[in-house]
Amino acid sequence: SIRYGFDAYPRMIAGLFSMTEGASDYTLSGMLFDTLRAYTASAVEMLPLLFVLAFGTLIFALTRGRRVLRTAGILVFAFLLAFLFRIYYSAGVFTRSYYYYDCMFEPAMMVIIFGLILCVLAVFGVFRTDPLLRSASFLTILVILILPIGSNNYTFPIVNDLFLILPVTGLLFFRAVQSLAKTAASETARHTALAEGARLPVIAAGALLFLLLAVQATLFHCFYTFGDGMDGSRRDATVSIPRAAGMITTSTGKRALEELYLRCSELSAEEAVIFGNAPGLHYLLELQPALFTAWPDLDSNETKRIEEALTALAASDDRPLVILRGNGTRNGSPWDFGAPEKADLILDYLSETGYNKLFRVEAERGTFYEVYGCE
Repeated sequence: SIRYGFDAYPRMIAGLFSMTEGASDYTLSGMLFDTLRAYTASAVEMLPLLFVLAFGTLIFALTRGRRVLRTAGILVFAFLLAFLFRIYYSAGVFTRSYYYYDCMFEPAMMVIIFGLILCVLAVFGVFRTDPLLRSASFLTILVILILPIGSNNYTFPIVNDLFLILPVTGLLFFRAVQSLAKTAASETARHTALAEGARLPVIAAGALLFLLLAVQATLFHCFYTFGDGMDGSRRDATVSIPRAAGMITTSTGKRALEELYLRCSELSAEEAVIFGNAPGLHYLLELQPALFTAWPDLDSNETKRIEEALTALAASDDRPLVILRGNGTRNGSPWDFGAPEKADLILDYLSETGYNKLFRVEAERGTFYEVYGCE
């Protein structure tokens, strides 16, 4: 409050509410719809797995006490699991594109749905748990349900918190298997044959799903870099500019970033307006934001506030650099990164204040940077 004024918090809250005007995915209904869509898509992907589980349960229930038939049933079930995973791989449920989210997203969602079901069963006492584990199950349900609200990132907030969800899910899975084994061993319990039939399929399918997620998530963690090489481009070049020294990127990205840094350094500028979904450039190029934000195209920065800030800048004697990141592969305006009105405001500012294009740097995947200044 001392630095930004006592109206800073009301303005920030108003800015957050204003995001819904131009971005439907920030509305409550948009967030809930995206979350429901993610669960629905993953639930549909789980149907073949549930079918294999049901078929395996039936096989083992019918072959209970018959050694030869049971051995044949194990072989058939193993073949079905292998065939299922082959289908999942062919359908893109999991991939070997470890530079992108789709390699592990669906397995993660399946485990989350699996965990949610186990937590609900534990809370309602379907299988035996102690009070502490039941409380942890209830808290896990709250985490899974609440995390997507307030984000337009699909169900990735839940995936990011798997380190909280997985331990509870794993322990509940172990307790559920114990409960099945106890029921199967009981001479008086109802559904003994069904419990005996379900035990091996549940263990095998659950263990394979956990193993698949562990392998895919580990490789994803090793190879993924946000925003860089997400199309599979080989990252084999090391950047040498001061604030990114040692960073590994693509050869085209290295060349573009180093050229942009060197040519901007020659201009001896201290501030810049950077537009085009590239807020990190302020830090990398050692240029302070000339506006109130380093990311003017962000939805939470209202168009009205950007207009006011540009108007004030035009009325002053300051003429910072303006760096526009464009995409020549887009239909229409190359500056349209989801905020066309703001792009028009910045282009109007350039024409009204006598800016000239100083140079252009070609980057990767059809993108480029144009740098404007007043000579």
